[in-house]
Amino acid sequence: MEWALSVDRAKLIAETIPFILPVVIDPVNEGDALVPERFLAVQWTRLPGGGATPEFVERMVRLIRDFRKRERGLI
Repeated sequence: MEWALSVDRAKLIAETIPFILPVVIDPVNEGDALVPERFLAVQWTRLPGGGATPEFVERMVRLIRDFRKRERGLI
């Protein structure tokens, strides 16, 4: 149900702007995942074993910063 709601919500948001972030901690392959295609392209993060890498933390900081700027109308 979450995926269906997300797909509906995504229709109101530009395809390049992530608004959900599936985090994969198991060895599932993107091709085998039951994830809508749109989310695989932009909003998919792999964290083997569940450990946050420095790149993941940096991405989260950037996403939050960009979200706040959009909310204030700065971008």
